[in-house]
Amino acid sequence: MSTAIHMTIKQQALYIALFVSALGMAWFFPQTLDLPVHHALQAIHNPLAEHIWDGVAHFGNGWVIVPSCLVVIGIGYWRRQELIQQVGIRCLGAYAISGIAAQGFKHLLGRPRPRLIEDPTAHWGPSFASGFDAFPSGHTTCAFALAAVLSHIYPRWRIMFFVLAYLVATARVVRGSHWITDVIAGALLGTMCGVWIATAEWRNMAFARTSIPGVKTSQSSVQK
Repeated sequence: MSTAIHMTIKQQALYIALFVSALGMAWFFPQTLDLPVHHALQAIHNPLAEHIWDGVAHFGNGWVIVPSCLVVIGIGYWRRQELIQQVGIRCLGAYAISGIAAQGFKHLLGRPRPRLIEDPTAHWGPSFASGFDAFPSGHTTCAFALAAVLSHIYPRWRIMFFVLAYLVATARVVRGSHWITDVIAGALLGTMCGVWIATAEWRNMAFARTSIPGVKTSQSSVQK
């Protein structure tokens, strides 16, 4: 039977350890994974596939995610279905939290993107300069955050949600926008943010009157 997702303290610690490991791999051993994968993918040229991957990457783009969430919230209010409202609100929250987390790491670390430099260890450091914001991948972080939220609410569709997030991550590497360690870190960070938002108990929100799988609502929040 499919169940809602949860993350124990040990699992959180594991995700954090893996995130730090991805950062260490990116910083100290880029020749082990980042460079070989990047060079192999950039040697392949297929115009049709490139257009398809560009389209797939949009599923992690804020210009697609935010309007989609607002539409879902609007439909929920219009149809007076609070579960649908929560889907939109929690997805929007996951996008916001994961985006803020990703942007923080991006500008704190200032890793150059593949298109700017062939040495992924060069010029690391705090930066707001364009192109020095590779780690972690923002598209991937947001895509996995949404996948985690949707998987919690609709566990039977979990595989599909994470496959879509995986395709977004793949698109960012295939098209040369990120190193592979960028998307690995983004997947880990996004999943953690998404699970946190999905399982959060928002007592003071009106939409909390309708429960979602695995989330307990306090008595005070259900009283009119």
